Amino acid sequence: MEAESTAFVVANHLNIDTKDYSIGYLNSWGFDKISDEQLENVMKNVQATAKELIEKIDIELEKYVAPVPKKSMTMKERIDKAKTKLSEKKPQETELKNDKLSNHKIKGEKEL
Repeated sequence: MEAESTAFVVANHLNIDTKDYSIGYLNSWGFDKISDEQLENVMKNVQATAKELIEKIDIELEKYVAPVPKKSMTMKERIDKAKTKLSEKKPQETELKNDKLSNHKIKGEKEL
């Protein structure tokens, strides 16, 4: 019961679907026939063993997965990127925005 439960938890962590097999197998062991205290002990053992296995497996899997480098941009690079995006916009979009801005009266500004 503990072994199959542990295998189910570890497989689930790895996105391996074993429920069709595991649930039926576990039901045949009769969880309903053991006391709550026994069930609690089984679950504690399953949790501890699964945690240990998952940690070991994850460490091994990390060896085969290339880390994704995170490139941080300097402030100048961010500004240049924003300027490039703005210059790539359609001229009419920029003109419309400029027209909208120029038509707004700033609070306290006198009309000419």
